[in-house]
Amino acid sequence: MMENQKRIAAWGAGINVGNSLDAIGGETAWNNPPVTRALIHAYAASGFKILRIPVTWYGHIGPAPDYRIAPEWMARVREVVTWAMEENLRVILNTHHEQGKWLHIELMTLKDVMPVFVAVWKQIAEAFKDFGERLIFQGMNEPRLEGIPTEWEGGNEDVRQSINALNYAFISTVRESGGNNLTRDLCITTVGAKPLESSLRSMLVPKDEHLILTLHSYLPDSFVAMPQDGGYLYHYDHTVGKVLDRVFDIIERFAVPLGIPVMITEYGAVVKPDPVTGERNDAEVAIFTENFLKCAKSLGIPCVWWDNGYFDSGD
Repeated sequence: MMENQKRIAAWGAGINVGNSLDAIGGETAWNNPPVTRALIHAYAASGFKILRIPVTWYGHIGPAPDYRIAPEWMARVREVVTWAMEENLRVILNTHHEQGKWLHIELMTLKDVMPVFVAVWKQIAEAFKDFGERLIFQGMNEPRLEGIPTEWEGGNEDVRQSINALNYAFISTVRESGGNNLTRDLCITTVGAKPLESSLRSMLVPKDEHLILTLHSYLPDSFVAMPQDGGYLYHYDHTVGKVLDRVFDIIERFAVPLGIPVMITEYGAVVKPDPVTGERNDAEVAIFTENFLKCAKSLGIPCVWWDNGYFDSGD
């Protein structure tokens, strides 16, 4: 295991504050209460060491040419990040649901997208450049071109080249802001943040000593999600285990050789009722989580659970 992977392996377990600051329409638009200092403290007291704070900037960005982020929104994000830093948590701050709003992932629209992308990250970088090294920036969440057949299957060459260009712009913009951003850990990702051979093979990794590759894993869908047609797996069984083995095999063969440490910033499984008895499958989800983390630990990969505020289900 490379030294950089060993370094982040020691960071421990993480959790997302999902469907809050990333909610389209405002922090409480998706029926979660405002994030409080007490909530952040509860995460830390529960043993989490990493707190990912997904943030959607769309709806808070002004017009061209400055694309100025609303001061009150920036102040709110700073407040929440500050609470987490004061709890001695490692914090991941990103751009989240910009996809399909102003962030279009294709070469023909990059000339329109890039000025907004750079302006947003320039402002975030400036606002947080004095924060310590426990604050990490993540350039994009699940970048992809919506509506194409390969949207979630590695995209196409156009999409992959666009993501490489945006990753490079993100890194350059943050580094140019100076301060602690010169050596801050920065997270880059691939198409849809999915661990797939096709997209990982196409990744171009800029020369930078403080980069992390972030991936998401929600497989198998029949177990971790709750399909509307009701065709879901209630029990953790060998078929689920085989899927996990395959996911981490791809990561080991195609992500690790990229030469930068790997982190999984989203994974999870919703609790489902037994289709016959109605009994919740909390124990099955616990087995899934234990095995998922065991696979990740073997490669030194820290993982951040996706929590969206729903007790039983939801996105």
